[in-house]
Amino acid sequence: MADAQRGLKNYEEALKHADLALEIFQKSLPQKHYKTAWVIEIMGNVYEARKELNKALDYYKKAASIYCEVLDSKHYYVTSITECIKRVSSQIK
Repeated sequence: MADAQRGLKNYEEALKHADLALEIFQKSLPQKHYKTAWVIEIMGNVYEARKELNKALDYYKKAASIYCEVLDSKHYYVTSITECIKRVSSQIK
């Protein structure tokens, strides 16, 4: 739901849904799980779309930390979040 709302540019709704999903995942999944990282990445996407680049970068780094712990370094989620971090970092500097 959060990613769909982001796609519709309903950023506040996207963040509400992401917060809810994050809360549910943190209660029902292991502490470090790729689905939790995926929700955090979506939150980064929302902040990037809103041009809140420092906040986006923080969320991307949090997601990357989890992805790198639980997934292989060649996994799509790992390579994708690395690209997000590079993209946003280059816009901040």
